[in-house]
Amino acid sequence: MNEAILTGKVKPTDEPTLIKLREIHEKIKTSNLLGKRSLNSRLYANILEENTLETIVEVGLTTLSVVDEVNTERKRVGISTYSLDWFMNDFKDNARRDVRKHSLPTNEKSIARFVAMKTGPNGGRGNKELEPPSKKEWRQVMGVISGWIGASSVGDYDGLEKRIQNMINLKRGLNGAASEGTKFRYAEKTKEFGAWLVDEDYWEKNHFRRLPKLFAYSKTSAAATFRPEQVEKLFQIALTKEKYIKLIPYISFLFFAGPRPTELANVNDPSVRFKWKRMDEWKIESDVTGGVLYDQPVRDENGVRISKGACDRQPDLTGNGLAWMQWWADRYNGGKLPTTGEMFFSKKPWNDLRKEAGLYKSWVKDIARHSYTSYAHWNRNRNWKFVEDYWLRSCGHSAATYKDHYEKKKALENCEAYFNILPPKTK
Repeated sequence: MNEAILTGKVKPTDEPTLIKLREIHEKIKTSNLLGKRSLNSRLYANILEENTLETIVEVGLTTLSVVDEVNTERKRVGISTYSLDWFMNDFKDNARRDVRKHSLPTNEKSIARFVAMKTGPNGGRGNKELEPPSKKEWRQVMGVISGWIGASSVGDYDGLEKRIQNMINLKRGLNGAASEGTKFRYAEKTKEFGAWLVDEDYWEKNHFRRLPKLFAYSKTSAAATFRPEQVEKLFQIALTKEKYIKLIPYISFLFFAGPRPTELANVNDPSVRFKWKRMDEWKIESDVTGGVLYDQPVRDENGVRISKGACDRQPDLTGNGLAWMQWWADRYNGGKLPTTGEMFFSKKPWNDLRKEAGLYKSWVKDIARHSYTSYAHWNRNRNWKFVEDYWLRSCGHSAATYKDHYEKKKALENCEAYFNILPPKTK
C-alpha cells in the first residue's frame, strides 16, 4: 500500500478503495509528510526513518485518542470539550511558548540590564537619577537575587516566586535573621524587576507581584534611637585619639543637625563631602535651638543629586552641636569655624570609633538622624519654642513619616540630656 501511495499505481480492482486511495495520496503529497522523519515514539531514540502511511495513520489515531482522553477529563470538571482544531491550536501555542521560554536570556543577564537601567540617569521616579546610596542598594540587592535565580531562563518562571520567597525568609543580617524591613525591600525590588520584565515583553504578567504583600510589615514602629549616655560616650571616646578628633565635625553634624549621612559624606565616594560654604559663614542663627541654620540643597552646583529630599531645606545645627564645632575650631582650625573646603571623613576610623564606643553592632540605618529628630521633636521645654511642623521642614520629613516613627514620646529629661552633651570646659 505504501508503494501504491508513493507511485500512484494500484491494481484496477476495488474501485471505491482506489478512489479513496487516490484522494489520500493527493492529501499526503501536498502535505509533504512522506519521506520526513517519523513522528512516532522512535523519533526520541534519534532513529531516522521515513514516514509511511502506517506511521501517519498511527499518529492520527493517537491524536484522536488523546483528544478523547482530555475531553473526558474536561467533562468531568465541567468545562468545554475540545474540537480537533481547537486542540491542535492549543498544542501549537503551548509548544511555541515552550520554545520561546528556552530561547529567552537568563535571569542573570536580564538582572544586569535592569540594574544598568536603575543606576543610570533615569532610574528613579519621574525618570530622575537615583542618589549614590540608592544605586548601591540596587546593585547589592539585585546581585543577591541574581545569585538565587540567575542561572535560570527568564521564561522559566514556574515556581520562581516561591523560590525567592523561601530565599528571602532565609536571609541573614549582621545580628541574625534579616529584619522585616530588609525582607520587604528585597520583595519590593524583586517585584519591580518583574514589572520591568513585563515592560520588556518577556512576561505577560508580573509573576513577582505578590511578594511585597507576603513580606508586608507595620511601618509605624518607633524609630530606633540611642540613649543620651550612649551618644555622650561616643563623643568622649572621640576626644582620646587624633584620628577620632578629626571626625568631630562629622559626628557633631550627624547627631546634632539631623542630616542624612550621605548629605555629609558618601562612604564609597571620597569626592562627595559636605562643603563648608553651605554654612553661610555661620551667620544664620536659629531662634529655636540657639545654634545655626545652614543650606542643604537637593543638588549641588553641578546638578549632581546629593540628597534624597524632595526640596532644598535649612537644617538646624543645635547649640551644643555648634559648641562642639567651636571646640574643634579653637584647637584645630585656628579658632575659626570653617567657611571653605569640605568636611573630613574617613570610613576606617569612623568604624573604629563606633566599635570602641560599643555602638557598631547596634548601629542601624539613619539611627543618628532618628535620635536627633526624636529628641528634638519632644524637647518641649521652656527654652525651645517651635511650631509643630518646624522639625518636618528642618529634617525634610513628611507628616506621615513623623506620625509613623516619632509619635512615641521621649522623656523630657532625656531630651534635655541629649542636647546638653557638650565638649570639655563648656558644661
